[in-house]
Amino acid sequence: MKPGKPTNRNKRIRRIALVVLLVLVAVFVAYNLYASRDIETVEQTVTTSSGTPDPEPAAPVVRSGNFESLNGYSVSGDVQLIVNGDERQLVFSDDFSSSIGPDVLVYLSKNDGGALSDPISLGPIQSFTGAQTYTLPENSDEYSSVVIWCRAFSAAFGAASV
Repeated sequence: MKPGKPTNRNKRIRRIALVVLLVLVAVFVAYNLYASRDIETVEQTVTTSSGTPDPEPAAPVVRSGNFESLNGYSVSGDVQLIVNGDERQLVFSDDFSSSIGPDVLVYLSKNDGGALSDPISLGPIQSFTGAQTYTLPENSDEYSSVVIWCRAFSAAFGAASV
């Protein structure tokens, strides 16, 4: 056996392993980018706190909850489900705060604890801090939690039961 042959064979094996690894990474990224295409997304109108008091009377609070951090990320603040005329809305408190990440969305889920179960996307997070409002679809009564989800990392940053 020539001393050079095992080295060439090892290089070839390393190249094949690298190609396989790159293909797996590409498949993982593609799956995460397109996996949630079937999830319903609700159009949103962005409203943020302006620092001035609202002259209208407060809408009745139907349910409320506190965000809890998950998976090593930080999310805090309160969320309220309110009825404002004919609309049902989720309102994040002024002290809402979330870890920053790419492709972060707000979801309604049927499960508590940050798992996405038959989720409805309310759209991209409007801001990583401060008050914000999301309009809920009519079929949202059966959902029990709000999840701050990073689609790029496939991870829940935090959740609140409402």
